[in-house]
Amino acid sequence: SNGMASQEWNFSGPLPVGERTESATEAGVAELADAHDSKSCEVTPRVGSTPTSGTNIVVRGSSFVIRKENIVKVKSYKELNIWKKGLDIVDKIYKITESFPGLERYGLASQMQRCAVSIPSNIAEGFVRHYTKEYEQFLYVALGSCAELETHLVISKRMEYITEEQLEDLQEVIDHESRMLMSLIKSLR
Repeated sequence: SNGMASQEWNFSGPLPVGERTESATEAGVAELADAHDSKSCEVTPRVGSTPTSGTNIVVRGSSFVIRKENIVKVKSYKELNIWKKGLDIVDKIYKITESFPGLERYGLASQMQRCAVSIPSNIAEGFVRHYTKEYEQFLYVALGSCAELETHLVISKRMEYITEEQLEDLQEVIDHESRMLMSLIKSLR
């Protein structure tokens, strides 16, 4: 033992078969765990292995290990917290764009709504794809939509359509979603 305390995290989501070790801060691992809904997963032990409790990530210092004896399966994208948070972003954007001037109905407001809708939509579409590389590509599109949406929000603030407080609140939510997307993408590699 190297004297470092181990912390265990419940994790669900599509994982590659095999052991992987990646560098991550504990906060990063928390983001990775937060990207998934651990309450609705099932753990399938690998053939020939002894069934375990279902904990798949062990944090030692600043790295985490996905144990190769467990494969975690999520039955639906609707179980993913990252998808649910994307829907929350859609709700917030539709609500905030209601107050935009009429001339922006088919301009900036429409673009912001499309960006917001793109986030959970691409998470869902990628999840049902057969290949991990396809899933990863859709997650990158969702990540790009987060960046585009944040840019539209900055423009909205500059046009005085939203307040500084609204901008900061939405930037925080989008930043959290972006970090969860990056953590999920890294877990697929």
